[in-house]
Amino acid sequence: MGAGIDGSEIIRSGETILWQGAPAKHFSTDAIAAMVFTFFAASFTLYFVYSLFQRGDRFGFMMAALLPVFVLAWVIKTFILDPRKTATSVYFITDQRVIIASRSTGLQIKEFDLEDLPPVKMEKDQSGSGSISFAMPGQKYKNHANPLSLYSEGFEAVGDVDRVFLILESAARSRMQANKNE
Repeated sequence: MGAGIDGSEIIRSGETILWQGAPAKHFSTDAIAAMVFTFFAASFTLYFVYSLFQRGDRFGFMMAALLPVFVLAWVIKTFILDPRKTATSVYFITDQRVIIASRSTGLQIKEFDLEDLPPVKMEKDQSGSGSISFAMPGQKYKNHANPLSLYSEGFEAVGDVDRVFLILESAARSRMQANKNE
C-alpha cells in the first residue's frame, strides 16, 4: 500500500481489514482550474508590481511586492503540500475501527472506533471518486454558523466513494449489533 504502510504495524490482533486504500493520484479538473487561476494571478501581480515601480510609487511598490508572496504560498500549498499528503496517506476500515495513517513525519495515526463513530459526511464528484469526512468532537470551531466546518478528518480523494461508504456503514452496523448481542 502507499507510503510504505501495509497495515501490519497498525492492525490489532484479531482485527480484520474490510477495506484499505489511499488517495487517488489523478489529475482533477480542480487542479487545472487552479493552474489557470495561478497563471493569471501571477501575471496580474507581476504587471501590477512593475507598473507601480515604473511610476515611482515606492510605498505602493512595497505593499504590492507582498502579493507574490501570497501567490507563492498558495502555489506551494496547492501543488506541493497537498500532493505530498496524498502520497503519504493510507486508509483502513476494519471490523473494529476506521484508521487514517500518514507517514509525512513519522507514523501518524488517527482512528475512530466503529461503535463510537462520529457523524460522517460523503462528497462525490462526477467521476465517482470523493471524500468521506468525520466530525471531530470536542474541537473549538471559529465558524459556528457552518456545521460542515466540523468535518475535518477523513478519507480524501477515494475512488468509488459510494462503495467505500457502504462498507463503512455496514461495518459500523455490524459492530453496533455485535455489541448489543454481548
